[in-house]
Amino acid sequence: MKLLRLTLQGFKSFADKTTIDFSDGMTVIVGPNGCGKSNISDAVRWVLGEQNVRQIRGQKAEDMIFSGSETRREKNGAEVTLVLDNSGCELPLDTSEVAITRRLLRNGDSDFYLNKRSCRLKDIQELLAPTGLGKGSMAIIGQNRVDQVLTAHADERRVIFEDVAGISLYRMRKTEGLRKLEKTAENMERVKDMMALLDEQLVPLKEGAERARRYKSLTQEKRAIDATMGLLKLTSSGRMTARYENEALKLQDEGSLWQTKLSQASLAKETLEKDRLAHQEKLREAGDAMADAQREMERLRGDYRVKEEALSHAKEKWEELTVSAEDQTEAEKEIAEEIAGAKEELSCAEASLQAAKEAVSAKEAEKESLSRALAEAETAYVRALALSQEKEKEKEKVSQQLVHAREDIERLAAEIDHHEKEEASLAEEEETASRELSELLREEKEKTERLTALSEKGKQHSEALREAEKLRFRLGGEERKQESLLSSIRSQKAYLERAEKEYASFSRVTKTIMEQADRFGEAIHGALGELIRVPDEYTEAAEAALGGQISYIVTDTTKAAGEIIRWLSEKHLGRTTFYPLESMHPRYNNGTEVMASKEPGICGIASHLFSCQPMYQDLLDTLLGRTLIAEDLDAARRVAKKYGYRLRIVTRDGQLVNAGGSMTGGSMKKKENTYFGRRKEIADLYARETEGEKALALCRTRRKEQEVHCDALAEEVSREREEWQALKVELATLSARREGAERSMTERRSRLSLAKKQLGEEREKLSETRSQAEGLEEALSAFPDLPPAAGNEERERLKKALEEKQEALLASHVALTKAEESVSFGKRMLEERSRAEKELAADRAALEKAERDNEAERQTLEKELISLKAAFRDAEAHWQKTRTHQESLSDDADGFAIRQREADEAWKKAQAASARIERDRAELAVRIAQFKAEEEDVLRQFEAWHMTRQQAEALRLSGSMEDMERQGKDLARRMAELGSVNPEGEEEYARQLARRKFYEGQVADLAEARKGLETIIGDIDRTMESRFTEAFRKINEEFGRIMQLMFRGGKARLELTDEAHPLEGGVEMYLQLPGKKRQPLSLMSGGERALTVIALLISFMAYRPAPFCFVDEIDAALDDANVERYSRMIGEYKKKTQFIVISHRKKTMEFADTLQGVTMAEKGVSSLITVKMKDYME
Repeated sequence: MKLLRLTLQGFKSFADKTTIDFSDGMTVIVGPNGCGKSNISDAVRWVLGEQNVRQIRGQKAEDMIFSGSETRREKNGAEVTLVLDNSGCELPLDTSEVAITRRLLRNGDSDFYLNKRSCRLKDIQELLAPTGLGKGSMAIIGQNRVDQVLTAHADERRVIFEDVAGISLYRMRKTEGLRKLEKTAENMERVKDMMALLDEQLVPLKEGAERARRYKSLTQEKRAIDATMGLLKLTSSGRMTARYENEALKLQDEGSLWQTKLSQASLAKETLEKDRLAHQEKLREAGDAMADAQREMERLRGDYRVKEEALSHAKEKWEELTVSAEDQTEAEKEIAEEIAGAKEELSCAEASLQAAKEAVSAKEAEKESLSRALAEAETAYVRALALSQEKEKEKEKVSQQLVHAREDIERLAAEIDHHEKEEASLAEEEETASRELSELLREEKEKTERLTALSEKGKQHSEALREAEKLRFRLGGEERKQESLLSSIRSQKAYLERAEKEYASFSRVTKTIMEQADRFGEAIHGALGELIRVPDEYTEAAEAALGGQISYIVTDTTKAAGEIIRWLSEKHLGRTTFYPLESMHPRYNNGTEVMASKEPGICGIASHLFSCQPMYQDLLDTLLGRTLIAEDLDAARRVAKKYGYRLRIVTRDGQLVNAGGSMTGGSMKKKENTYFGRRKEIADLYARETEGEKALALCRTRRKEQEVHCDALAEEVSREREEWQALKVELATLSARREGAERSMTERRSRLSLAKKQLGEEREKLSETRSQAEGLEEALSAFPDLPPAAGNEERERLKKALEEKQEALLASHVALTKAEESVSFGKRMLEERSRAEKELAADRAALEKAERDNEAERQTLEKELISLKAAFRDAEAHWQKTRTHQESLSDDADGFAIRQREADEAWKKAQAASARIERDRAELAVRIAQFKAEEEDVLRQFEAWHMTRQQAEALRLSGSMEDMERQGKDLARRMAELGSVNPEGEEEYARQLARRKFYEGQVADLAEARKGLETIIGDIDRTMESRFTEAFRKINEEFGRIMQLMFRGGKARLELTDEAHPLEGGVEMYLQLPGKKRQPLSLMSGGERALTVIALLISFMAYRPAPFCFVDEIDAALDDANVERYSRMIGEYKKKTQFIVISHRKKTMEFADTLQGVTMAEKGVSSLITVKMKDYME
């Protein structure tokens, strides 16, 4: 098992998704300080379940999440996935790879996943416990881990040894067993307490059971007495009912006689009413004429006030224009002064600019002269230095040639001897190697072709899987979005429907009446708003046109309205308005509204645009028959003005123009807060809910189909990956065998050829090489000592002068820039002042035009006011004439009043007699109903006692009602003497006895379970102690050996503080370094401490190799020699354990198989570069 890759997203400085692939052997992670290297080891510790954030360099859990940078916002969560190779089935899972994921959100939610399935931290700890990757493992050594290991308490150090010994899982199981044992003991005590409590309750329960038995016997006696009393009541009620029914028949005949007289009086009243209505129609027409004349007067009066107000506004506007003209003059004077000042400042700035340019030119010429002189000095110095270096190189070259010549002499002598021995055996081996190579080449070609085809197929399926997963996540997001939207729609719909049922838009009095509507029968038809249907586009217009009338109550008759008003008054519930349908007679329009409804911008008459049931049409015409609906306020004002402000017009958005010219408007309430708006909103929400349900069902179907598709692709990719990995291993084996065969064959042929033809040449070459060595020694002794190069002082002087001149030139450039900015600023200011001057000239022309227009408007308004005064006098005279005619008709109405009173008296007399008879009949009906109700009550009692009348007759006792009442009182006394009785006392006593027997069985089962747990814990303790002792012994031996290698001497050993009970004591370390006395660990140097921890780590790896090991800058305190020794030691163990080392040391990097570079190309965000050393070494 090994670490394949690590994926980080949003973890500390790794803001983007970053995947780190790990190869076999030793991987070294390098990078500058602060770039995020140690965050990689923190991520590994975190994903493996570290709960203490201080151990991974944090203060709180949120510190694990990317907190943002200068250019990036903070992340909402962090996620790390660690993938292990499980092809050897070291972990008990049926997959070739095991992915462990930990996710943390900023709201505090934290989750663990195992192969993308949610799991507990405990599951991961138990899975990894046998691998040496448990809590406190030495497989991950951070920057502060060295001191923690050395300064740890002996007991804490023992935990590390337990993890290495592989008994962490046993320790977890023992802890779980002890917890269960403690829980078992608690449960046993609880059961015993329950048994004691039951024993205390059984005595009173037994007494209660006896009382319950006696109580049931008395209850049967009471049942017979109650049945007898009910039968006696039935007999009495039947006799009284027959008597009162005979009296009711007599009253019915008398009532028929008086009903005939009442009908004759009613006919006379109707005839008189027709005559009165005809006269009243004439009186109404006269009143309408007078009202029209009065409205005309009011219109003229309104027009006069409007014009008078307009004239007042015109005069106020004239005063404002006069003040504006004075301000304009002052502003023109100020801008002229500012332009003159800006021109003067611009001239000064241009002069300063010219002087600065001349200064810069002079200094640049001086700088150029110095630069040329410096270049000449540099050239001379370089020539002298090159000559000196050339002579030195020649001398060094001769020295190297001499060394090589001596090495060749030794090599040639050894090769001559070797070739003579090897020549005999090479010929035979060459033929065998040739046959093996041909076979390997054939197999390798077949495997390579198959691997190429499988790799291409795997890429296609992997890409398809990635796209399918993206689509699945996107579909899941759409599904959650649809669910949220549908939930919001349903919540809003429920709220609006509840408000509709509770009459939220109506007054408190209307709500009260509607809640008590059953009290008044069918007289109440409902609130006005409930009876009108308004199209969606006119809801706001309806709200404005009706206003508070929406909540007024509609009744059948004025009588019903009067009864409700009296009820409100008696209950002090408030006031409201009623619309009796019998008195709602609409005043039809005179044609003006019809003509106005055809004007452009007018939608029509409100009563025609709204709808209702035919029985409410008169009511709708009465309220809205003379109200128009307009498209907008401009159209409403235009039509109202055209018809002399005699119309009532409401716009579609709720603005109102009243008859007479007044206007009401502004913002409306939200739709859901108005009655008609709420009804429209509820209908819209029902439609949106249906659409949302369809969309959600579609999303769910698509997501499930995509999940099935993803699972199939994932299974296919996994199968192909496993096949590819197996084929890759086979091909690598074949390639290694083939390369070995080729190298072996080539080497044999080369060696055979050399052995045949170079034996003589090598002897001759050896002689020549010795002669060359002697000549090189003589040439080396002839080289003289070389003097140092000259001219450096002059070059340094010119450099210093040039730097000083450069600084002066920089200052001149700064001055030039300031001068250019001053000139640019002066030009901008002059342009702005000129622009302002032109704007003031335009304002002056506009002001003069406004003064002329105002003068003309005032003259026009004065003329119109004179005309309106004359028209008002004529209208007032016409109103006086119609008023006189109306008063004359009112006097004629007095005769009708006298005749009406006489007819009313006759009708009232007949009505009183008829009403008296009806009251008497009603009283008899009430009495009959009372006796029948008594009969029904008795029968209902029989039903409640679960008995029929025949069963009651069977239980009937002899005696009168008084006898039964006396026996009942005696029975009640005897039942009262029993006191409080539990009717189920007998059953409860039996249940409690059964419960006690059950608890006895539970106690026996718990005792057996405790005995079993104690046996298991004992077995675990013995196994743990045996394994720990064996592991400690081997680690101690290895630790002593490796410490001697690391320090080249000295002594080191580990001891148990309690050898009798090793799992309860601790582990002490005793060290004596070479040439030193034994000293405490705290007095060791940083390098010595680091080497000690390295030795301990390697001892652990020798006993039980971990799948991988993270080491974070543990070599920081080591010198180069110890770094090389430490790196070589890791190199020996990297075949068994995968090492990931974070380091700044070059020596460590030299032993790396792979280099992972961490950088921060973007500030605050870490990124990764990977280099495989074998690619460059080849």
